[in-house]
Amino acid sequence: PPGFLKVIDDRTLAFADYRGNRQYISLGNLTSDNRAALILVDYPNRRRLKIFARMEARDLAADPERDPHPALP
Repeated sequence: PPGFLKVIDDRTLAFADYRGNRQYISLGNLTSDNRAALILVDYPNRRRLKIFARMEARDLAADPERDPHPALP
């Protein structure tokens, strides 16, 4: 859905990991390998964007400059 990725700066994207969304998402995998790939698909226009990156998890509640309760898209 629109808005699920947020651009923080020229090197940082953010997205929330909501529990219970029925997807296999595990931040525990980052402890052994911080490489990540995001594949964003625009089905109506038959396009895709692949983003390969290094990733780190941050607790928003511990960062006073970030909203600990980001709005749902």
